Amino acid sequence: MKNNFREAALGIIDVSGYSDYEISKMTGIRTSSISRWRTERTHPRKNSLRILAAALNTTVRFYTDGITESAEFQEPQSAPEVRKDLPPLRQESHPVYTWSHAMTEDFFNSTGIPQGDPVHQLAALGEISDPTTFALILDVQKNTQVDPFFRFGDVLIISPTATVRNGDHVLIRLNSGEMYARKALLQGDDILLLDTNSSTSTKVNSLAVNFYHKIIYVRKR
Repeated sequence: MKNNFREAALGIIDVSGYSDYEISKMTGIRTSSISRWRTERTHPRKNSLRILAAALNTTVRFYTDGITESAEFQEPQSAPEVRKDLPPLRQESHPVYTWSHAMTEDFFNSTGIPQGDPVHQLAALGEISDPTTFALILDVQKNTQVDPFFRFGDVLIISPTATVRNGDHVLIRLNSGEMYARKALLQGDDILLLDTNSSTSTKVNSLAVNFYHKIIYVRKR
């Protein structure tokens, strides 16, 4: 039976104002699971929706018309707090790699986290609470898969857990190994990757996506 569990879960997460990382800390649901919901690689189950409802001080109701099973969240009654029994986030330096490094086959693990030794460490940025944040130096020129807004020598600061919304710049990697740094528009089963300065776009199906992460900051050269 079809259901709207994915749309309901992502809707209440986005309305809450919390990042995917914070939701993970509050619920125990892995950030990689939420990322898979966003790319439609998996769909949440009823129990995950109940956990979300409890963490966000709301309730969820399930009903069916015989064809589709639906979940509906009520408006949160009050702002929840991130679980206090978890250790506080540490402000650590962020590893820096190069775009060329990131293009190698085994650079990312299965959840899109870089592997191997960085070329540099970026001092901790106080406004960034995601401990998995990393940076890529653009060491390639005239790469058609990179938005022309980004230039050779720029440093892209990337958060694997930040919530991606339409119009955000993302680092997206396909199952084929291709990688893009462009604006993203989520269109049902497809993701449209746009260039800032032109009408150029690339459409990819969500099933072809290995992961996508939000580019939260750019340090211009």
